[in-house]
Amino acid sequence: MKYTIAFSMLAALSTTQAFAQDEVTSDTHSLPTEQYHYGMKVDVAKVIHLSGNQDRAGLTRSVMIYKDPQGEVHKLQYLIEGTQQNQNG
Repeated sequence: MKYTIAFSMLAALSTTQAFAQDEVTSDTHSLPTEQYHYGMKVDVAKVIHLSGNQDRAGLTRSVMIYKDPQGEVHKLQYLIEGTQQNQNG
C-alpha cells in the first residue's frame, strides 16, 4: 500500500513538472523580457519558471516567468545575490 501511494505521488509530481515545462517552452520564447527596477510593481498570481545561477559569488541575473491575476504571462529579468563565497577573501 505504501508503495502504491508513493508511486502515485511520484507520477503526479512528474506530470505536473512536465506540464510546467511544456507551458514554459510554448508560451514564453516570444515574450519580451522586462527588466526589473527598484520599486516596480510586480503582480504575480503563479510562478511558472525560475532560472538563474545562485551558485556564483556576487550579483547574477535571474529570470522569472509568471502569470498575473488576469492570466497574462510575463518574463521578468532581475538580479540576485549569489550564495557562493569569494575564495579570495
